[in-house]
Amino acid sequence: MTSQGRLQKIDNRPPFFLWIVSGAALLCCAFVLASGSAHFAYELEVADRPIFLFVTGYMFAGSVFLAMALFLIPRSLAVQNPLPLLMLMMVFGLAMRVVLFGSVPVQENDYYRYLWDGALTAHGINPWKYSPQTILSGSAADPTIVMLKAQAGPVLERINYGELRSIYPSVSQAAFAVAYMIKPFSLEAWRGVLLLLDLVTFGLILWLLSALNRPLIWSCLYWWNPVVIKEVMNSAHMEPVLLVPLLAALVLCIKARPVAASGVAALAVAAKVWPVLILPAIWRPLLRQPARLAAAMGSAGLLVLALYWPVVATQLDQSSGFVAFSTGWERISAAFLVLTAAANLIPSALVEPGTLARLLTAAVIAAIVLFSNRKPATEPADTVHRFLIAAAAMLLLSPVQLPWYFIWIAPFLCVFPYRGLLLITVTFPLYYAFFKLTALKVDESWLLALVWVMWLPVWALLFYDWWTGKELKPDARCMEKAT
Repeated sequence: MTSQGRLQKIDNRPPFFLWIVSGAALLCCAFVLASGSAHFAYELEVADRPIFLFVTGYMFAGSVFLAMALFLIPRSLAVQNPLPLLMLMMVFGLAMRVVLFGSVPVQENDYYRYLWDGALTAHGINPWKYSPQTILSGSAADPTIVMLKAQAGPVLERINYGELRSIYPSVSQAAFAVAYMIKPFSLEAWRGVLLLLDLVTFGLILWLLSALNRPLIWSCLYWWNPVVIKEVMNSAHMEPVLLVPLLAALVLCIKARPVAASGVAALAVAAKVWPVLILPAIWRPLLRQPARLAAAMGSAGLLVLALYWPVVATQLDQSSGFVAFSTGWERISAAFLVLTAAANLIPSALVEPGTLARLLTAAVIAAIVLFSNRKPATEPADTVHRFLIAAAAMLLLSPVQLPWYFIWIAPFLCVFPYRGLLLITVTFPLYYAFFKLTALKVDESWLLALVWVMWLPVWALLFYDWWTGKELKPDARCMEKAT
């Protein structure tokens, strides 16, 4: 065999070594996060926590992931027998999650609300009726609540925004209650529920890739994603509760079962509100079938109404988390800063600028979603793309942009891995620097600059790829280039 032939043979071998190195690097990051998380205990002052060191490590993990997505996966698509590589990827991803059991959530405390809401729901008490502050003050005389308050330990008093009643809808509350029934007020029980849901999510992603005839190895963009792993298994955010019905609805769409998909999508809407944006993609094929369209809309509407009725039945005022979030919250959104600046050009006597900015945001998101559904889908991948557009529009334009919101788009990037959206895995960790900078009382201009540092590269790369037509293509064309 000639030296050229030997070189070609080597180049055609699966790059297992690089996969092992990448997986080991990300697993080490998870180990370091778990072992160092004690420095972020609730009792410690924010200014004393090693937040900048954490952000550096988080960005390093994101950089390893991005390099893998841009260079390693495309080199691996020509593997003749991908099963060993797929198994390697699955084992590493599972290990990255398991090692985070027992870790202290870094700069996050939303799980306290989950644990308390789960206790109320498991005992048949409306979790939207009382705020934690009301219960702590002793205003709630229900004996079951008094008993739970005594059992909760520090959980109740550590709930963030304790003056607000719960913002989490019925399906989320059901998941919280399951964790409570496994073990009351246990973060590890909640993590067990999240891990199970994450495994189901991963299985649905594999099904989608197989149905679309895409290489299964692209599922790594979810399973090894450091933002997904940190925000779910360390921070214990509830996003997998949303992803399971969201992806199940997508699967039913691909199977041409839009009525069933509408019902399952309603469960996603009852986990978080924003999946209402995927309904146009589900209903678009039924525009010429009025009876089936009515059935789909009716099933979704009735189920959403039933699941939200306990929320609506309570007083919807500024003590409601739903009202407070939709009317007043803003967080690290560059796009919303632009829309707010535009709203400020209108005299405030006509309309309050903050309200106008939110109306503009809602209008832009709705326009993007409706425009993406202007034509019938010609293939199943089109439906996946429309789900991605809805989730990405909400992520990129919402007044509130938080790292765990990236999880909304992560499954769809396995099918359409846009480089600009993948870049978020490197820039989003900068969000945690805000805590340190705020504790150090730096000038507000530095905080504003950090927002643009986070989002300008993302928007620039998205625009560049759209302008030049360059993007990662996880299909047969990539496999041809890799051979």
